[in-house]
Amino acid sequence: MDTQLLNDKELVLKLIRERLGATPVNYARQMAAIRSHNRDGKTLPWKPAGVILPLCFKETDEGFTPQPGGFVFQFIRRSSSVSQGGDISGPGGMLSPRLDRLLRLPLMMGITPILRGLPKTLAKKRGKEEFAAIGLFLANALREAWEEIRLNPCNVEFLGPLPFRNLVLFTRTIFPLVGHVKKDYTFRPNHEVERVVEIPLAAFFREEFHGTCRINDSANGSASIFETPCIIWKGKDGLEDVLWGATLYIVINFLEIVFDFRFREMCGKRLITRTLDQDYLKGNG
Repeated sequence: MDTQLLNDKELVLKLIRERLGATPVNYARQMAAIRSHNRDGKTLPWKPAGVILPLCFKETDEGFTPQPGGFVFQFIRRSSSVSQGGDISGPGGMLSPRLDRLLRLPLMMGITPILRGLPKTLAKKRGKEEFAAIGLFLANALREAWEEIRLNPCNVEFLGPLPFRNLVLFTRTIFPLVGHVKKDYTFRPNHEVERVVEIPLAAFFREEFHGTCRINDSANGSASIFETPCIIWKGKDGLEDVLWGATLYIVINFLEIVFDFRFREMCGKRLITRTLDQDYLKGNG
């Protein structure tokens, strides 16, 4: 792929809207399956969670000087007080059914600037139930993003939904949605967030940032040590972060859908080792 395309803000936004709008996500069907599972009462309840992948265009691309500006993902690094402390993820969290149903009303009615234009038209074409489910998790993800980093919902343009993903270590389904952060802003992380991590979209297309993450989860009862692909990024603050797991695969799915990207399953040359402590699954807060 010609990565010069990534510097064209309007072209990239147009491509994202069109490609995501044409991709089946089956949110309504998955929610019906979760409700059916939870009515059983014999197993742990399955929890749905909305996550936003915020994309913000920077006029000067500080990560790839002297290239012109480009998009960055505005991820969060989770604090040790919550589960998966130290992981990089999109802002988001558990669905609050009653509150998020109320919050989706102004979105779906077009009262706010968040859900309008082509993304709304394409979402409505999916049918009433699917449109309602997309609106629900958009409200959920934006509420959580406001709580976690004070991302103003009206500063976000909804671009489209991504297919849901079931987590391996948790009884949880992630419903990811992509948003365009229209204006840069000052992050104000709450106790759940250690800091915001900005990784350029272009970094995912560069092999020098691809690595291998060796995970040791013996503290949580797992007997195996496994290796998985990762992205290794050092920000302008000099701090190095490793993106792996569900969030990485959600981003890869986004790249595959929008840019026909094929992430090679062979891991990168650099090896990062991480040991998950006993608080990883629940946090220490």
